[in-house]
Amino acid sequence: LSISVQPFFASELFVPRLPEFRATNPGVDIKIDTSDESSEKHPGKADVSIRVFKSPPDKLAADRLFALRLVPAAATEFRDKLKIKAKKIVSDFPLIVHGTRPQAWRQWQRSTGIEIPRDETSLQLDSMIAVVRAAERGMGAALVPVQLSDSWFRSGSLVRLFPQELLTDDAFYFVCQKERLDDENVRSLRRWVLETFADNT
Repeated sequence: LSISVQPFFASELFVPRLPEFRATNPGVDIKIDTSDESSEKHPGKADVSIRVFKSPPDKLAADRLFALRLVPAAATEFRDKLKIKAKKIVSDFPLIVHGTRPQAWRQWQRSTGIEIPRDETSLQLDSMIAVVRAAERGMGAALVPVQLSDSWFRSGSLVRLFPQELLTDDAFYFVCQKERLDDENVRSLRRWVLETFADNT
């Protein structure tokens, strides 16, 4: 099976749980491609993919797993210096920005009513893994995927800066060509992915 998975989903959710699938499907050879960070795309060479889409892609079999929710996070030291007055951030608040979502911080600000300093510097990175690493090192505040960042929160590497989340229009989907649904290995993987990752909401 050739599987295309966006990098942060692969590192934080898919690969850590993959031994469970291998244990019940020991004869399946698996190739995982995490080279493409872009969304709204099912690579033609992949048998299946787990990627972000705004809506189920046309002419493909697609199962929704869960909505993409983003929450402000940073290192503990950064959180401890955070100051807020009347729903306005008044301390230094450098932003770490994911290159594919340059407006996410403004969207979070509009949805929460919490004002971000207008003149803050920003660091733009092209992968979510790099975004999270930069936040971990105290370089600023980042909007990180809630479901994919659980291990970082549990370890204390990152802490939530605010409870308010940004619910995006996007969701993770399990996707494949419709004709591939008849393949035994694809059926097995699809069943396991839905049982393991779908939130059914």
